[in-house]
Amino acid sequence: MMTWKPTPVPDEEAFAAIKAGIDALPPGAKMFLNSGECGPLGHHHLAITPEHRKLTRPHVSGEFYGQGASTANLELVARFFEKYPGYADRAFLSVKGGTLAGQLQSDGSRENLRRSVDAILKALRGTKRLDLFEPARRDTNYEIEQYAESLNEMVKEGKFDYIGLSEVGAETVRRAHKVSTTYPSVWCSSALCGELGYARRGGRDRSEPSGLRATNQGR
Repeated sequence: MMTWKPTPVPDEEAFAAIKAGIDALPPGAKMFLNSGECGPLGHHHLAITPEHRKLTRPHVSGEFYGQGASTANLELVARFFEKYPGYADRAFLSVKGGTLAGQLQSDGSRENLRRSVDAILKALRGTKRLDLFEPARRDTNYEIEQYAESLNEMVKEGKFDYIGLSEVGAETVRRAHKVSTTYPSVWCSSALCGELGYARRGGRDRSEPSGLRATNQGR
């Protein structure tokens, strides 16, 4: 975490790391500026991403990845793309949010999800498109279908392009997918991919919805 510590990484050092990662990619690939580090196999993530692009993910972004659950991480990302605007189209930005402002407590209400996305967009200042928004944790006060409806509203409004889920099980993925209007690809742990019927190399069980595509977390 470049900004989630008392002394953040200096911009020059952070920018050099991000730039080097993007420069090292093969032609046609995009860097996945991602919403969270790889967790243990029990940590389940769903990220809805364009299946035709190659993605790598060495950086993390979140509405609360700063001291005091601030937007410092997003402000760092904005400064990078402000300095290097030509790199915006070479990166796929996934941001984790959905918590109360300045806190790490999840709030899955329609109002708070909208507040979270708007706060992210404000912090980015138009320097980079928000490709994917991912609630950090599911608030059990709200059904996943309510999440999906609220998030799809914002996709239709053009606030972001793809929807992600974090730390959910296979059945929750299936339920969300029934509501989703986007064309998804699943980013998940090996354990969750197994639950969904995927082989480690990305093969799909034909019993699963045709809109799902899977890759495993790197370990």
